[in-house]
Amino acid sequence: DMAERMPLAPELDRLGRRPVERRRLARRVDRMIVAALARIRAAEALKALPDLVAGLAAALVIDAGARAGAAPGAVAGALAALGLMLAPLRDLASVWNFHSAWRAAAAKAHAALDRPQRGTGAGRQALPGGPAGIEIRALPLPSGRHLSLSLAPGARHALDLPTRDAAALMDVLQGLEPVAQDRVRLSGLCLTGLSRGTLRRGVVRVGARPAILQGSLRRALTLGVARRRDDAALVKMARAEGLGPLLDRLGGLDGRVREGGRDLGPDERVALALVRARQLRPRLLLVEAEVAAADPALRSRIEAFAAETGATLVSAARTATVPAEATAT
Repeated sequence: DMAERMPLAPELDRLGRRPVERRRLARRVDRMIVAALARIRAAEALKALPDLVAGLAAALVIDAGARAGAAPGAVAGALAALGLMLAPLRDLASVWNFHSAWRAAAAKAHAALDRPQRGTGAGRQALPGGPAGIEIRALPLPSGRHLSLSLAPGARHALDLPTRDAAALMDVLQGLEPVAQDRVRLSGLCLTGLSRGTLRRGVVRVGARPAILQGSLRRALTLGVARRRDDAALVKMARAEGLGPLLDRLGGLDGRVREGGRDLGPDERVALALVRARQLRPRLLLVEAEVAAADPALRSRIEAFAAETGATLVSAARTATVPAEATAT
């Protein structure tokens, strides 16, 4: 579970899943401790049986010798038998060592989850209603260039950036990467002052690699959604976005999705991300470069959704170049 979640930690944190995942981890740890202790007790008891039988047999021999007026050597034999009986009980004390080891592992896992991650999402301000305007001032990008960008609320903008730079910009806008004060403003508010919740609800990303934990399809469709639809409404929405074949293949919302959505096709992952977005009704919609290669009908549904909500739309081209000055306005 930890190996699956650690690479997704920033995204899960942004989706507000940290408390849920901590509770889930605690339940798993408790069950693991109970199972481990039961196994060790059984194993140690089995190992103790031969010694216990030998000790009882020795005691019977000593008792019989005492009744018959045996020599003092019988006392030594009795002590030896007692030692044989106590040895397994001493071994059972190692059970507590295993219990302590599990607790130590749990403490380390919680310490990793408690470690500060980023400076964004720690504020308390909320985005105002309506589409978000964007103001970016000299934002450094992975390529070494700097980006300045101004978009009015409700604008439609295709990024003229390399794929890596476009992805980094979207990470910043979602609060997944640290950013200097006043480099980025959404609806006039500094990005660093916005709360994690408002970024989760207001800035939504649609692409072929959404965060997916193994589990039910229902969970995958609603990850990060606070106000979930009932099953009937969720199925209707999923089918409207082209996920009918997936529902049929997996056997409905209770069907299992593998870690990272490895058993889903690229278009299915994009459609899944769109279903999540529809439940959040964002103020800023980010569309990744991979969507350019998606089914045209799916791309049309994404554009229709942006028009329906009035959200500001920022999309990345699958291949893009940047002028030498590397400044977009």
